[in-house]
Amino acid sequence: VYLIRHLDHDPLILTRAQLDIGFACFCAFCVCATVSALGFPLPEVKDEKVREGDSTPPMLLRCLGEGGVAVVATLLSAAFAFLLLKGCQEPVMQFRINERPLYQPVGPLPLSAKPAVEMLDIPEMLNADVSLQQCMEAMIGWARDGEATSALASVMWGVFVL
Repeated sequence: VYLIRHLDHDPLILTRAQLDIGFACFCAFCVCATVSALGFPLPEVKDEKVREGDSTPPMLLRCLGEGGVAVVATLLSAAFAFLLLKGCQEPVMQFRINERPLYQPVGPLPLSAKPAVEMLDIPEMLNADVSLQQCMEAMIGWARDGEATSALASVMWGVFVL
């Protein structure tokens, strides 16, 4: 939705996109499916050796000890947090237009219209790069403007995706 709304350049390019009742129903389905999956009981442990605690500790714990595992876990958590934040700021979707099908013999416009299209910078207006951070900021803004489904989308992104 953000990608399409981002392309809106009034009065030359008009786009309209919104999250509607279908999205709200899909969100209800996702939440209900997740909650119902939590209700499944865990399988019984059939191996007596595992029940008694006689199992061998993991290899990483045997090699590094508890302190070493804590250091490795901390470093991996920091790397994960850095990469997650970096990934949220990088473009994950893009929209580009191929101008060739616009002009004759393939498209409806005569070749003489090409300078006008280039002067209006329409191909550049139809280029968009979207990051998760931009998308979340826009959805939160639309939610503040009263779009309930955008508020729902923000919660779904924040809880289920991130």
